[in-house]
Amino acid sequence: LPYASCPPNRLDRKCLQSLVEHLGPLLSADDAAPPRSEVVERLQRVRGELLAAGGENCSSLAPELPRAACELGAEVSPWKPERLDLYCEVRTWRWEALGIPSEDQDRSLNARCPLLQGRRANGTLAQRRRS
Repeated sequence: LPYASCPPNRLDRKCLQSLVEHLGPLLSADDAAPPRSEVVERLQRVRGELLAAGGENCSSLAPELPRAACELGAEVSPWKPERLDLYCEVRTWRWEALGIPSEDQDRSLNARCPLLQGRRANGTLAQRRRS
């Protein structure tokens, strides 16, 4: 698996603070699972706070607003066209950091992600580090 636990001393304090602030109330409210839409909304608030805290380092990332909404059960892709920028950012990150190709997703959306196209020619971050 590409994901691994992070030791406590490597966790980002701003990220933890924001996660606790926004998701904590949902997790501690009761044993019932919160509505998916509420979790997605709050995660996007966390992302917005991290973008703001990152300053210039985050200037090339997709903005927080408008909020992304997914069409679960969509035949082609759950991503709505108005947030193609966020879709491209996620796909590019998956390719760069994890080496996960995008063939498993909608090819028409992938073709509209210029960052993904350029990165594929250069290989993943892990591949470039090995060479």
